Amino acid sequence: MYDRKLKVVMGILLIVSYCLADLKEDNENETLEKTATDKSRGFNSNIKWLNDLDQAITMAKDSDKLIFLLLHKSWCRACKELKPSFSSDNELLELSKKFIMVNLEDDEEPRDDKYSPDGGYIPRAFFLQKNGEPILSLYNKEGNEKYKYYYSFSSQVVKSMNEALSSETNNKLNSEL
Repeated sequence: MYDRKLKVVMGILLIVSYCLADLKEDNENETLEKTATDKSRGFNSNIKWLNDLDQAITMAKDSDKLIFLLLHKSWCRACKELKPSFSSDNELLELSKKFIMVNLEDDEEPRDDKYSPDGGYIPRAFFLQKNGEPILSLYNKEGNEKYKYYYSFSSQVVKSMNEALSSETNNKLNSEL
């Protein structure tokens, strides 16, 4: 009798373990699918992000917008610390609509030296002309002079976005004269 009860309990445990394994696999697949389709990578999913710089340059040529380029790494502590600031900043969300927003992670980082004018530190953020050339005069004025394109807080990004929009407005007015 004891052997039979033990076999029943073992059978139930085996069935439960299979069910849990399937559930875990389903959850992992769902997480992978969500991550694969979430272009924000944790930097505010309400922002319309692109994960392709070439696509952004093509779009910029057909629009009246500058490109905002965010370069980061999935393993980077400073990058991870910046994510909540981006996610909770409503002003940044509104300003993002005036730019073509590009979010490149890990191996997607462009190899061209023009995207690391003062080093390859991360995260780095740039404002680009419609042809993809960085506008080197637009950087974090509140940051470290050695790491001009490093932003610690979304509020610093907002200031640079406003400066970029102001510069773009001034350039349009000057070109129309």
